[in-house]
Amino acid sequence: MKQIVCLEHVSVWLGWRSEHYHKQETEAIRHGILDIPLMYCFYVSRDWVDVNQEDLQIIQQVDVDCSEYTEEEKLFLKEQKKKLLEEYEKHMGTSCH
Repeated sequence: MKQIVCLEHVSVWLGWRSEHYHKQETEAIRHGILDIPLMYCFYVSRDWVDVNQEDLQIIQQVDVDCSEYTEEEKLFLKEQKKKLLEEYEKHMGTSCH
């Protein structure tokens, strides 16, 4: 049985995280290394039913090529972002929203 993560307002969370990225707050950026993998887990746990255009645009704008990350971290984040976006876009047609 899957455990369902309860986040009703994914756009709000993603928007808040995205704002911190754009402000270039080093600590927020460093903590952000987990955002993309966590979002992937969130959507998988909910069978991708919460996908929507607003969240997709926010995810697309996340900058993973920050100087605060090592080259290894950048590579990891680029791969994770690509994986998330590919699955997200694949499920956009099946979303109820």
